[in-house]
Amino acid sequence: MKLISDLLKRSALASSQVTSIQVTAAWPKIAKVVCPDIAEETKAHKYVKKTLTVIVITSQHMMNMQLKEIQLLAECEEQLGKGVIEKIKFRIGRL
Repeated sequence: MKLISDLLKRSALASSQVTSIQVTAAWPKIAKVVCPDIAEETKAHKYVKKTLTVIVITSQHMMNMQLKEIQLLAECEEQLGKGVIEKIKFRIGRL
């Protein structure tokens, strides 16, 4: 399996562009592995400086995701490569 960090080295786009696109595209799969019951009620909003911001629809979903942040970061590392995402912020909003 190729990691994003490997693909970035060979890409013609700026690494921040590729990473942002890849990270937001990978979020649904990551969320579904860790939180299958509420994954569809979340959305990756933006990725800046190794921090992913995720929108959730309720405060209860936000609390559940915050409690599983360590597992989410571990799954991010497995799917995207080490050091791509170092922090996940959650906020309530519309999907």
